[in-house]
Amino acid sequence: MLLVKQILWELYELNFRYELYALDRVMAMELWASSFTERCALLHSIFPGDSGLLMWDDSLPKQDSDVGLGAGSWKELHPWVDKFQELLSVWCDAPSRLSSLLGDPVADHDNQVAHLTMQSATNFYVQTFFDHFGKPPVVPHVYPFM
Repeated sequence: MLLVKQILWELYELNFRYELYALDRVMAMELWASSFTERCALLHSIFPGDSGLLMWDDSLPKQDSDVGLGAGSWKELHPWVDKFQELLSVWCDAPSRLSSLLGDPVADHDNQVAHLTMQSATNFYVQTFFDHFGKPPVVPHVYPFM
């Protein structure tokens, strides 16, 4: 049963990655045209591993830090949220909260601010995706380690 859950998680993750890529190509069209390599690098930096959008090149996650936006703890989630909000921040009508990164996860961080930032980024992403594609997006899921 665990293997089935892990395969479903990977399908959700792949779908999220490709949907995010498709929407970013629409929302940041000028940046893709003028800075293709940099935009690709930013998109790929949202996800752990070196395979970019191709997860099957990486093994399944072994710990929370390997999961990215589906991590279960703020400490592991923080770097991926920073990159996600950086990607979204240049989109038309992006919430102002997304224009500044969250900062050092080791510092005494206000989890309320982190939660509000992630909530703002998520709501903005989901609504923008729906507005452009007429359906809700697949979002990251927590990885089933057990």
